Parts: sequence; C-alpha cells; structure tokens
Amino acid sequence: LFDLREKLLFEEYPYSKLLPEKETVIGIPRVLSYWDTMPFWTTFFRSLGYQVQISDKSTRKIYESGLSAVTSDTVCFPAKLVHGHIRNLAEHHVDRIFMPTITTVSSENTASTSESMCAIVKGYPIVIRNSDNPEKRFHIPFDAPLFHWYRTEDRNRQLTVYMKDTFDISPDITKKAIEAADQAQTSFERQLKENLLKKYYSLTGEKLDEDFELYQMLEFSNTKPVKVPYKGITLLGRSEERRVGKECRSRW
Repeated sequence: LFDLREKLLFEEYPYSKLLPEKETVIGIPRVLSYWDTMPFWTTFFRSLGYQVQISDKSTRKIYESGLSAVTSDTVCFPAKLVHGHIRNLAEHHVDRIFMPTITTVSSENTASTSESMCAIVKGYPIVIRNSDNPEKRFHIPFDAPLFHWYRTEDRNRQLTVYMKDTFDISPDITKKAIEAADQAQTSFERQLKENLLKKYYSLTGEKLDEDFELYQMLEFSNTKPVKVPYKGITLLGRSEERRVGKECRSRW
C-alpha cells in the first residue's frame, strides 16, 4: 500500500489545458503536507500551462545539504529535510518555488479542532523565508502565500485572488484549474481506498463498507508527558484514546 500510495501521489493525472504552455517551471518541495496534496498542486499548475518540477526523493545527501540553514536542533526531522529540498529545486533550475503557508483546512472528521494544521507544517514557509531565503540565496522567487481554508469556499476564493494578483490569471480560469486539481486529488484517494479494501478482504475475507471511517475520535488524555521505560532508558510520550469504527476502542 505504501508503494502504491507513493506511485499515485506523483503520477500525472488527466487535465485539460486551460492556458497555453509556458516556459516557467514551478518547483514544489516533496515535503510536509505538500507531499499528501501533490496530485492537487501538480494538476493545478499544469492545467494552467506551467511546468512542474518536484524535488527529488529524500536522501542523506539532500538532508545534509540543508543542515547549515536549520535554525533549531529540536525541530522535527521532516522540517529539517525542507532545507535540502529547497536546494534540490535550485539545482533543478526552477523559475519559482511554491510553498504556501496553509494555517487551516476543512476538518476530515467531527472534531472542529482538527481543522488546524501542525504549527511546524503551517509555519515552516515563514522559517524558510527568514533563515534560508531562496530569493536572496538562489535568486529564485519564493511564493509562500498565506491561506486560511476553513471551508472549500475560502480555498477557492483565496486561490483565485492569489493567482490574479501574482500571475494575472482570471478567477474563472483559476476555478476551472481548481476543479481539475480536485478531481486529481479525489482520484488518488479513491484508488488508494479501493486498493485498501481489496487488501483487507484478501487478508480477512471480510468486506468493509466503502464509507467506513478509520478513526472516529482521537483524544490526548494526558496534560504532562508520560514516562515509558525502554531498553534501560526512559522515553517521554503521550496517552491517547482512539475510537476505531463504532465499537472498538483502544488506549495508547
């Protein structure tokens, strides 16, 4: 499933060319939340006539190439990787680097609090602009618009304004590009889910409803780190309660 997921994330999905092809190459780093939404962004820009260059797969070389710009030793490993991927895009000679700051997305479940993005994920474009500015370091425009996508309507409105202000593309054209991008993202999710259902059936002989919910609830029940002994040392963790489906409940 992981191999299939990666294949589906980075393949090219069908789209109609809404504008003539351009020589401009938009670089998108293969990091953080952009990884999971790659079908959306690649299709969005390609349908508008732009070429898209995704940074290469993460390697030790890519990771180490950006370490000098990391501003915090305690920031998570995926964030540290970002700096190397920015350099990788520069090596590919992209014309612009696109890394939006998306603070909020529509909730995928019943908890309204789940609409907020991880603080590091949503804030890292700001870190990149201040500590590793591609415009100054590589002379590549760094596009990091600030978006608050509480609802789909917010996303559509803010994207159309951004594309008009930055690229002088009309709102009507941008809306059609969003539709194509949504279709690509939906196709990715559908194909992955269909394969998951087949794999589950082949292993258990049980058929799952196509509209099943993997998690109905995820609650962090501790206010302080939980100490967990492990191989002679003590690790700090958190206590979680997960409600899987309607009846099964587990604690971690």
